[in-house]
Amino acid sequence: MSANDIPLGDVLSVTTGSLVSRDHIGGVYRVCDFMTGVPNMTHQLGRVSEQIRPVIFAQHPWLAAIEAPAWDFPEGATQDECAAIVYGWLGQMEELHGATVSLVPLASYDAPNPIEELCDMVGAEKVYVASAGRPSGSDGNGTGE
Repeated sequence: MSANDIPLGDVLSVTTGSLVSRDHIGGVYRVCDFMTGVPNMTHQLGRVSEQIRPVIFAQHPWLAAIEAPAWDFPEGATQDECAAIVYGWLGQMEELHGATVSLVPLASYDAPNPIEELCDMVGAEKVYVASAGRPSGSDGNGTGE
C-alpha cells in the first residue's frame, strides 16, 4: 500500500473528533475513504473514524497528544469569526507539525454493505433506497421501451 499526504486538518478532524478541516466534512471523507480504500457514506464516518484512529496513531504517535481545544466562541460570534478561531488553532498546529501527514491505508478492510448498516442503525422501515438514475435502456416508465 502506498502512502498519501493528507492535509493535517483532515487528519486532526478524525483523530480529535473536532471538525477542523479547511475542507469541512470533505476532509473527514478524504481520510476515511483513503484509509479504507472504499467510499464511505455519512452514517459510516463515525465507525470508520473509530476503526482507523488507532492505525493513524500507530503510524504517527505524536498525533495522539493533540487535542482540539474546548472551543469557547464569543457570544454572538459570526460563522466567519468562529472559523477564524478554529483555523487560527489549525495554523498553529501546521506550524508545529507541517501542513500534511503521510498516511498508509489499512492493509485490508472488510467494508460492510452501507444500506444494511444503516438498516441496522435506524431500522429497515426507516430506510428508503432511491435510484440515482435510470438504468441503461430504460424509458423511465418501467417497460424498457
